[in-house]
Amino acid sequence: MDPAKVAMLDELVVEVGASIVVSSTWRSSHDMPGILLAQWPGIPLHQDWRTGHWADIAPDATNAFRGIEIADWLARHPEVSTYVVLDDETGFLPDQVANVVMTETDRGLEHQHIALLRHRLGGSSLTILR
Repeated sequence: MDPAKVAMLDELVVEVGASIVVSSTWRSSHDMPGILLAQWPGIPLHQDWRTGHWADIAPDATNAFRGIEIADWLARHPEVSTYVVLDDETGFLPDQVANVVMTETDRGLEHQHIALLRHRLGGSSLTILR
C-alpha cells in the first residue's frame, strides 16, 4: 500500500466517521485485518469487516458479482444508511452505481476520488482536482 494514499483515505474516514469493509479478493485472507493494520495502523475496520463471496450468496448469478456481495452485506446491516464503494473493477447492481467511485488499476486512489467520496458521504463540498 502506498503510504500517501493510505494517509488520504485515513484523513477522509476520520473526517466522516466511516468504517471500512473489504469486498476485494483480499478479504479471502483470514489474516487480512492484521495485514491491513500493519499498513494502516488504526484502520477503522467494521466489526463485520468483509463481504461474503457471491458463490455462497447467489451461486446461480451470472454477473454483478461484487454488487451481489455488497447487497448481501448491506442487507445484514440495515443500520448502514450511507455507503460508497471504492473499486477499480465493475460488477455492481444498478441501484449501487451511484455509490461507486471508480479508480484506475494502475493509478489507484487519487485526490479527485477523495473529493467524490467526501461528496457522496455527505461532505459539504465537491472539488475535483485533475
